[in-house]
Amino acid sequence: AGLPAKGEGGSCLGRPWRPSDTDETTVIDSEPVVDAPCLPSESKGLSRRSLEKARLRNVATEFFNRALQGIHVLVAEPGSAQFTASVLQIDTFFSSMFVKSGGRVTHALPLHDLSPPRWGRELMPDIAVCEECVLVQSEKSGQRFVCRLPSAKEAEAFFTGLSILRLSVLFAEGAAPPKTAQ
Repeated sequence: AGLPAKGEGGSCLGRPWRPSDTDETTVIDSEPVVDAPCLPSESKGLSRRSLEKARLRNVATEFFNRALQGIHVLVAEPGSAQFTASVLQIDTFFSSMFVKSGGRVTHALPLHDLSPPRWGRELMPDIAVCEECVLVQSEKSGQRFVCRLPSAKEAEAFFTGLSILRLSVLFAEGAAPPKTAQ
């Protein structure tokens, strides 16, 4: 099990993957800039809504810190089953996202240009492994790629964190997010 040799692609379907299997792609070290609040317990009599807000705050904080350090993912272009070990990272100004593979930047996206991410069965309803995948795309540049994470739980946290980051950037710039059809 594991990833193919460095420089070769790998198939997503039926292959176990863990972040420790990735290549030696350089990750820029930076200190986390966001403190993670403690998740309150239900015994303090907090409402379900307060608990969910605290949970989402923790998910976002953890995502921001991990994305500053670099998140190991497998990346594929849509329509391809070939994944490449990569590192997804945001800059310390929360303005750009970079995907690095084999020591070079393969994608650079301004965060204000991100479309809402898509996760799991939204991508390919008939393939179970897609529960581990998140589609990242930009509005204007048209860049699109799929990130595969080690588990469905990590993919959900990645999706949620990226969604919150995207909305935070839009609100910080004074732009309202586009309304989605329901």
